[in-house]
Amino acid sequence: MNQGTFLDRVIRQVHETTKANSYTEKVVIIDNKKGKAIPKKPLFGGNFKFYIVANNDDAVNIAERKNLICKVIDFANDCEIGISITYRASCNPGNEERVAEALCHSQSPSSELDNKIQKWIARFPQNNTASFLENYFFQVEQLREYLTKNVQEEVGISLHLKISLDKEEQLRTFSIDNIQFSVYVNDCNDELSLQLSTELIVDEQNKVKAILNYGRELLLANVVKAEVKNYLSKNVTLHKFCYHLKDTVRQELLHNLNRILINYGRKLEYLSLASNSVTPAQELLNDRSYDIVCTVKGYPQPIVVQNKLYMIPKDIGRYRAAQSPNLETWVKSKLESIIKPLLLQKEYIDILLDFHPIEDIIKAKIEEAANALGYHVDQIVSVPDLEPLKLKDKFLLGIEDTFPTKDARVDVKLSISVTAKIPNLASIKHHLNRQDDVKDLIKSAIYDATREYLTQTEPERFYMRFAHYDKQLGEKQSVEQELIDKIRKLLEESFAAQVSSIVPKYLDTDIAKCFQELRRQIGSIEFEVFSLKGRIKIKFQGDFQVLSVEKDSWYIFRDRQPKINDIKESIERSLKAKLNTFDKEDLQYDDLDDLSLIERVVNQWARNNIIEQFGLEIYISNLTREHTEEEQSLYDAQRKLYKQELEEYTEVIEATKKQHHQQLEISFRSEEVKYLELDKLYQRRLQLTGDEENEAELVYVNERIRELETGFINPSLEDARSTLNRLQPRKQKGKGFSEVAEKMNFLKNKANPEISSGNDTDTPDGKI
Repeated sequence: MNQGTFLDRVIRQVHETTKANSYTEKVVIIDNKKGKAIPKKPLFGGNFKFYIVANNDDAVNIAERKNLICKVIDFANDCEIGISITYRASCNPGNEERVAEALCHSQSPSSELDNKIQKWIARFPQNNTASFLENYFFQVEQLREYLTKNVQEEVGISLHLKISLDKEEQLRTFSIDNIQFSVYVNDCNDELSLQLSTELIVDEQNKVKAILNYGRELLLANVVKAEVKNYLSKNVTLHKFCYHLKDTVRQELLHNLNRILINYGRKLEYLSLASNSVTPAQELLNDRSYDIVCTVKGYPQPIVVQNKLYMIPKDIGRYRAAQSPNLETWVKSKLESIIKPLLLQKEYIDILLDFHPIEDIIKAKIEEAANALGYHVDQIVSVPDLEPLKLKDKFLLGIEDTFPTKDARVDVKLSISVTAKIPNLASIKHHLNRQDDVKDLIKSAIYDATREYLTQTEPERFYMRFAHYDKQLGEKQSVEQELIDKIRKLLEESFAAQVSSIVPKYLDTDIAKCFQELRRQIGSIEFEVFSLKGRIKIKFQGDFQVLSVEKDSWYIFRDRQPKINDIKESIERSLKAKLNTFDKEDLQYDDLDDLSLIERVVNQWARNNIIEQFGLEIYISNLTREHTEEEQSLYDAQRKLYKQELEEYTEVIEATKKQHHQQLEISFRSEEVKYLELDKLYQRRLQLTGDEENEAELVYVNERIRELETGFINPSLEDARSTLNRLQPRKQKGKGFSEVAEKMNFLKNKANPEISSGNDTDTPDGKI
């Protein structure tokens, strides 16, 4: 739509013959001389204009004006800004004549309304244009209300406004890409090179200033460059420029530039800085030890003081002024000049017992020298390289040796590891003055204490209960714990040591390895007994295991050190020799009680034999015997007989079953006739019930029913049960082994003298 006629939908000039097209339109006649509306045109004379004014009862009667640019000029500051106005206008019903009177003076109503709005915008700042422009975004709503009110009151038109700044949509972020220029810092006259990249974005809070500086990008780039140079020369040192250009310096520049650019309606999106003009000074951060060889009083050999320090630059300007020396060479030279004269005045024992005051002097002097060089000593540690000083830190000592026990014939092998430290060397000053090897002294003391303890310890206790104790034997601690307590007390009292751990561990000797091997195995025995009286062979089998070394027989075990097969063969020979003297009735046990008794007797015999031969405690279990030939033959015969009887009884049952079945068939036919008769009798009894005249017949019917009901077959299985019971096996009670026990304990059996005489055949009292 032509912006000069945009208001035609609300008001337009027409020919005097034009008529209104709808109820929302009204023809208004304006007397040009008076500028007022008249009801109708006079017949003669006059100068008149004719308008059709459409009210907003019809929604199409709304005019829209786009992008009316109104200039606001700040004469004092020589600047101006355009305000873009877009609005929609309409006439309320009844205001048609007011609208025509207000807009009839120009060439068109549209241009007249534009002129009025521009006039009111120019009046709004009230002679304080600079303040209006500075606070534009805070006053734009007041401007909107001001325009709406004036148009409504003076023109009679309702406005809906959208206000924006001219060129606001054209504002763009612009970049300063990698410009390079020379700068100076405040403590160095050398020219430095700086590369800078950034983006200037619009500051939304100062957009008016950004519009006022629209198209001045080159100026803004020069402002940034000049301000960077100015700030660096006044506020930044060479050290700061070199080490903190991309953090601290960048942040400070960012803040300062934004403070300046606010006057141009801009701010920095980011800031990138780089420079290759200055090489950072070297840092001393390695783990190198600077060893200074010194001479001290009262010690025949030179002492080495080890120094480790970390140095970081804090002022490159000072470092450059000192001709940028090599740091490692400088540190070595300074430490020698500080430490050698200092230690020449000290005694050996003073250095050993309290080096801290000396270390503090070294630290203070090296820090002073480093500060003059432009460096900061971040850390320094000075320690004399003296072996006794290592005792203040945790150290590990160990001994390993063979020791005698209370039984001089049996040795044990033991290792002991000790972790400890001696924090106060003054407590062993007498050793240090003599320059004793304290660690060797400690090891010797541990060895002597261990030997003394073990010569009072039974080998049986050492091997069997090293890590635990038996209250029933009156023991309160294990061998291991008693050794730990004894060594700990020794080290604390004799060397003022703080003990972290003591770990005694017994090592494998030949005897220990042999015993452990035997303990890991379950042996088996198998032997055949030929009863000298009964002329019968019985084969026995069983398992055995080694429990321990008999308390007083360690020397026997040490000398013999048997294999599992040696023990097996000895048990078999011993038991075979003794059991051969038994009657077959004694050996052929057949119940649990007899088995238990013979197991105990056999265990006692075997134990006595193995203790005597090898010094070992053993236990036999799972003792069994095989059937003799006689028992096997008897068993086979009994089984065959039982099988024949079972077959005969089965045939009898089948024959009985067949006969019974035939009888049942005959009986069932007879019973069927009885059932039919009973059914008829039940029906007749029902008919006769209550009939007194036929009472005699009713009695007869009831009697007959009872005869028939009691005559039915009730099959029984008693015969079958009786037959099956006859087939059940009968347990035969054999001779109990208690008679054998009685012979062994209370009778002198001439046929078996081994049972009643001889120490090796006695069973423990109360155990059988």
